[in-house]
Amino acid sequence: TFSFDYVCDDADQTSGSILNVAAGETKESGDIPAGATCAVTERDASVDRFVLKYAPIDPVTVKAGEVAALEVTNTYTPAPGNIAVTKKVVGDIPAGKTFSFDYVCDDAAKTSGSIADVVPGQAKESAEIPAGATCTVTEKDASVDGFNLQTSTIDPVMVKAGEVATLEVTNTYTPVPTPTPSATPTP
Repeated sequence: TFSFDYVCDDADQTSGSILNVAAGETKESGDIPAGATCAVTERDASVDRFVLKYAPIDPVTVKAGEVAALEVTNTYTPAPGNIAVTKKVVGDIPAGKTFSFDYVCDDAAKTSGSIADVVPGQAKESAEIPAGATCTVTEKDASVDGFNLQTSTIDPVMVKAGEVATLEVTNTYTPVPTPTPSATPTP
């Protein structure tokens, strides 16, 4: 439900509230002197995980014996979300290695971007992504000299309104075996 406050410009500065108005419902204020112009403001109408755009409310003038009607429109759109990538490293690679990822989403704008400098064990978030988008995440080159690399599968991830879609990517590094010298044939 929605609630409104009003203050009028009559001699008594008539004021009051219209409370608990359901969407599509009409409720009236208490009596207001004829000829008064009233400024109406809406109380907080925010909803979790949605972005609210209030429409401006013009002052309304009350005429004798009439009800001054006004319609207030609130536009709600799902709040954007994010992707957070956590890198897990298995293997003893040199310290200081960071990882980077690209993402491409299936929303109308084909949102894309990068998540760079991900430190192993820490999550790092993307920029905002429209709610409802499914995103394909790929890891940029993560090779390390002297090691074989096996990367876990990265499934597409769906971004929900106002939430952070998390995924963990594991890279397993094994040292490249050093070749054993072959025996030299004896003459």
